[in-house]
Amino acid sequence: MKYLSIVNMLLLLIICSCRKVSDFDWLQYESTAIINDSILWEANTAWFVEEEDEKLFVWLNHSINLSGHLAGREAIRIKDFPFQKGKHNLEYRRLGEKDGVPTAYFNTFAADGDVVSGSYELLEKEFFNNYIQIDSILADSSHIEGRYQLAFLISKPNPPNPDTLIITNGEFKAISTIYQ
Repeated sequence: MKYLSIVNMLLLLIICSCRKVSDFDWLQYESTAIINDSILWEANTAWFVEEEDEKLFVWLNHSINLSGHLAGREAIRIKDFPFQKGKHNLEYRRLGEKDGVPTAYFNTFAADGDVVSGSYELLEKEFFNNYIQIDSILADSSHIEGRYQLAFLISKPNPPNPDTLIITNGEFKAISTIYQ
């Protein structure tokens, strides 16, 4: 069952990346946050998909574009939390373990975006609450808006990536993949 969810996500990514929508404006679906109290992080695409059992999977994607060429990408993935307004606490979970526990991951991707160059797992810290909060859901469930706060620890040290990422003041507006 846990692998079915991963396979579905990969298929969705392939389908979405192959479809070109010329009149779709991604700029209105984005996210911003502060990393380690000093770095402004901006996701230039933000989307979500409703998985089985009315759980959400949110993908916040930051593409680094240099001279018209994709130079790399970073992504925050938040998954397995209820599709309802309110604050949803997140817990550490190794990829593939404890299906259904709300969690998050941070990844960096090399060059064209298809090779993972850095992996971070959720870090549970004392006096720090990892969460995603859904503040609004459009009546047709096509758009959501909210906030998040996350702490990550690198899975395998990979210079020059920092060992720890503390993400605060996160805000996002995302569109359902059904409505793109």
